[in-house]
Amino acid sequence: KNKKIFRYLKLKYTSKMLEPFVIQNSTKIICVYRYILPYVRKFGGNDIEIIYNRVYPLKFNKIEKEKKQPSKLSIIYVSRLAKEKNQECLIKAIKDVDVNLLLIGNGPDYEKLKQLTKNLKIEDKVDFKKSVPNESLVEYYNNADIFASPGKQGGIGIPIIEAMACGLPIITKKRENEESEDMDDAIMFVKNNPDGFKDAIKKIMTNKKLKEKMIQKSLYEFSKINGNIMERKEAKVYYDVLKLAKN
Repeated sequence: KNKKIFRYLKLKYTSKMLEPFVIQNSTKIICVYRYILPYVRKFGGNDIEIIYNRVYPLKFNKIEKEKKQPSKLSIIYVSRLAKEKNQECLIKAIKDVDVNLLLIGNGPDYEKLKQLTKNLKIEDKVDFKKSVPNESLVEYYNNADIFASPGKQGGIGIPIIEAMACGLPIITKKRENEESEDMDDAIMFVKNNPDGFKDAIKKIMTNKKLKEKMIQKSLYEFSKINGNIMERKEAKVYYDVLKLAKN
């Protein structure tokens, strides 16, 4: 923490001085997450557009799997291995559930999380992949059954959108504010603790109709927010601003 004191002071200054000024004097504001709307509004932000990070359908898409003998359910989480991403929650959640967990990413908590799997005696159920070429990510999504995201920060980020594109049921933490993501049928929002995720995984495992419904809703929601649509939406924001400036 001491090594980051300069960064901390810099962020404190920008949040108190620069951000309020910029937000209050902006004609249009783009947010990539819905959960930060209250923060923007707190500083007087108006005319806000939600434009999600871009994920493209040509790159990420659902591939029909060949019908094989039933195997263990596979859970995937793609994120940096760090405290705020909360992989520890998922590892504890699957301890007594007959599933496999794939964690893709690297970070300061790698050794700590590996040790946790040893302590819980579930090394054979948790697979760590520090690095995967971006073009190969789609294969890992398509070989999984559920995407689970226990990250402590909110919002529909890139990995969740990629998982939607591949038609995965998604489990993530409950919203911390009243701003709806309008994706409740595609995403199962749960308490951000091992029991919350464990119960959700079991629910999807044992209810084929629910799983299929979530798959179809994931694909549908992605069709509304894919990268091509977000590009057009962003272009319109710039066009509107230029038109206002011209007038």
